[in-house]
Amino acid sequence: MLIESLEDALKWRRLHRKKLKRDNMRQRRVAGKLSKCRRGHRCGTEACRVCMRDFRISWLGEAIKIIAQRPHWTRCSVITKGLLVPYGQLPKFDLIAAVKRIRKRLERADIRGRIVLGALDVSLNIEDNVIVGWQFHGYLIVEGENDAALQQAIRRAFPPEPSALAPYDFVEVSNPLDVVTYAYKALFERRSGYEDSRGNHRTKDQPLKGADVRELLPFLAKHKVGARLILCGVRRNGQHLVFTPTKPSSARRK
Repeated sequence: MLIESLEDALKWRRLHRKKLKRDNMRQRRVAGKLSKCRRGHRCGTEACRVCMRDFRISWLGEAIKIIAQRPHWTRCSVITKGLLVPYGQLPKFDLIAAVKRIRKRLERADIRGRIVLGALDVSLNIEDNVIVGWQFHGYLIVEGENDAALQQAIRRAFPPEPSALAPYDFVEVSNPLDVVTYAYKALFERRSGYEDSRGNHRTKDQPLKGADVRELLPFLAKHKVGARLILCGVRRNGQHLVFTPTKPSSARRK
């Protein structure tokens, strides 16, 4: 997924602002915040496609520098239990707490000590034209080869979401640019599941509808860009990513 042009980001922001102005006071306040976002005085929220673009450009450069310092990486897509939010209930979801729980699970997993770069993504899942809910899912770039040990560690750390047909997906990273830009997406969509003529389950990505946008954007506007990041072994230092110093073991202290 390439990073969109500034012109496209501005176009999307105008479209979102227009949709938000049609509804309640809370949504109109978000529209006003987006209207005031200017160069030198950015709103810096997850709801703004321009601010999101600026962040993703920085994220791309920093993450690639980290990835270049390790020989093997695996992309892990994880749909874990507890991250499915009913439609209409998104304002009640605690994003910061969810990110902290995922990071803690990684720190306690059998792959603890490895570098992890990733984020929480969200889609509005639909099944046979019926809304399932807002599904948050982890998109993680984990240091190491795509072997049984890594896959087993991720599965143990993250129990599957019962409604997910394929809660785990593991792929060796061959093109870091693709996985890094996709890891922190700016485009959120409906993910529509259906059964084709041969009885096979398929999914199709579709644009969010107006009511979806009016629920999602006020939620995103509560958070600064970067709030969905999931990092282990590295941390943010301003706009940069730096390695987290490892603590000396008890054996070394002796």
